[in-house]
Amino acid sequence: MPYELHRSAIITGTLNCFCLACDRFLENREEALCHIKTSSHCESLSAVPYLEKFNNQYIRKLKAGYFCEFCNKLMQTTMHVNLHLCEEYHQQNRGRKLLKSLSRGVIAFNNVHIEERAWHGIIDNVCCICVTEFEDEVLHKQNASHALSLIQRPVKFGENDAIYRPIDNSSFHCITCNKLLSSSTMNKHFNDADHLDLYSKCKVRSNKDSDEKDSDAKLIDTNSIYCDDINKNEINSYTREGNDDNVNKDETQTTFFKKSSIDIYPNQRNIEKDIADHLKAGTSAESDESEYDKTTEINVVLNVKGHHEGYKDAVLQEISHVNTACKDVNALESGSSNPDTNNDNPSSTDVIRSIAKNNNITYSYSNNAFCHPCQVKIPFTLKSINEHVKGVRHKKKLTATQTRQAMVVFVHSLLHVQSRSVTEINSGYLINNKYYLTLLSYLLLAKNTSGDGLICLLCGITLPRYPEVPVAHIDNCSLPKGKHIQIITSEKEEFIREIQPDAFHCGFCHIVVSGWNKMQGHLQSPEHDRQKSDSYYQFQSINLKLLQRYITLVEL
Repeated sequence: MPYELHRSAIITGTLNCFCLACDRFLENREEALCHIKTSSHCESLSAVPYLEKFNNQYIRKLKAGYFCEFCNKLMQTTMHVNLHLCEEYHQQNRGRKLLKSLSRGVIAFNNVHIEERAWHGIIDNVCCICVTEFEDEVLHKQNASHALSLIQRPVKFGENDAIYRPIDNSSFHCITCNKLLSSSTMNKHFNDADHLDLYSKCKVRSNKDSDEKDSDAKLIDTNSIYCDDINKNEINSYTREGNDDNVNKDETQTTFFKKSSIDIYPNQRNIEKDIADHLKAGTSAESDESEYDKTTEINVVLNVKGHHEGYKDAVLQEISHVNTACKDVNALESGSSNPDTNNDNPSSTDVIRSIAKNNNITYSYSNNAFCHPCQVKIPFTLKSINEHVKGVRHKKKLTATQTRQAMVVFVHSLLHVQSRSVTEINSGYLINNKYYLTLLSYLLLAKNTSGDGLICLLCGITLPRYPEVPVAHIDNCSLPKGKHIQIITSEKEEFIREIQPDAFHCGFCHIVVSGWNKMQGHLQSPEHDRQKSDSYYQFQSINLKLLQRYITLVEL
């Protein structure tokens, strides 16, 4: 949590915090977390970007001075900043904060890919982290002793952003080269041409670099004829209109789906649980009452049309948990004499924190709270805050800042990326040359609980997955209905669609979240950051030759 605050220009102390962008004192980190989600803070933060003169060091110049978000340090002059950047403490902090875990390795400094074997210190049949030989690599990596050694051996960062692990006093492991070397040769190795060449090959190129270095690309039309005269920069100029002669939509899509096996990301969520949450919430979405609708359970069953009985049971089981939770909240609101439900006890405070965090409400312990969307003060009680956030006025204000467009208007460039791999991790859609979604995520299809079928998130019916993908349903539902779905354009770096009233689908994570306030909370989560980075890397890591041979241009 501290770094989430630091990168939002919040300097933290033992207890209190201070927003350097807004010049505002914050009582604690919980209040700071609520503050960084406000529109006023976002505007203030955007006015103080990172300084270009300190390239990739994440230094901001603010009224109070120069702030290093990696080290949570405030400095008064550029001379102090230059001295700080040379400190070992800063170099190690910067390296650690810019490490991100992916499904098949690690990304360092936002652009250096480290293979999984190298990260685990596997060289042939030797683990240099555990200093032992093994026969089965998979079994060794699953061993608890290896996991503990991996965690306890620190990763260090050296000259030229070198990444290594000290093994003992006389040796170290260069992670990018995946070599075990003598400590006496460390500095020489990091400046060696072979190391620098291999390091550069590990770098993931940005979209800009790809466009500049690979200006020409070949596409396959529906007749498998190479189009040599198409420039890569012209690909994005293709639009929905005027391309009917170039692409046979039905033939292209049917051929692709028949030869594909569909898989969601490895870190998939329980989509059905999120659907159940939405169905539960949807029955009283327009109500301004704080009481729980006791007919919700019946309404949910009636709304689950076309689902098998097992899915209905799963929804009912989820609703039973909701019933229990709502009874607890009602007891808190009614001022029950039970000491466990008193508004002053820790459990009540946790509920208030959760509600405030999801509704852009800042608060303190001086019996007052402030709702930023509505610009009103609220008494610091669970009943008052709960009634306010369930009101129609607050819900409208919370969503008033959204801007949206229909998919058919928003999408001006759509590339269908195909792969011959067994899994479909590298198969999906590149939208507007910016957003890369997996096949299932784009088509809004999710695995059911048993894993032998698919659920259409648009119409809610369960489809057989084997022996063939339901091409007819995709042609009749997923694609035509998908054109008219609203996409939230105010979140420029995200791909969020409102697939049902007040039900939002995150394209990178392939999950459905009920309520915009919960979606905003999801966008701040570390898991979303990982999935978003993973999605970006999946596209960047696709070999150019694979793109030249297997990309098919399709119309929306």
